[in-house]
Amino acid sequence: MKKENALLSSIHRPDMNEKIWISLIVTVAIAFLFSYSYSKWRKTGSFKESIFHSLFFAVLMIVVVDLNQYFLYAIPFALVAKWALFGLVEFLIYGLIIKFIYKKHLSK
Repeated sequence: MKKENALLSSIHRPDMNEKIWISLIVTVAIAFLFSYSYSKWRKTGSFKESIFHSLFFAVLMIVVVDLNQYFLYAIPFALVAKWALFGLVEFLIYGLIIKFIYKKHLSK
């Protein structure tokens, strides 16, 4: 994705390093929302439940973030598809992690 990201350098904010704190806050907010929604979604704590929650959240993020970027900026759809795929894998991993954490936490 290095090549694709290089294509976007012309539309990056010149002061991006000064705004990195916004990205950190957004990341913490997404982590909180993912965890909170899992706690409400969870009924039995099964693997299947965790996967469905992760897929739901990933699709939500793909629509809200990735596809919105495609509509707003002249970027190749192949890049958006890669973002979506990596996001899907990322949230599936998060789902497995949170399932493990909840399992450990609730077994105490």
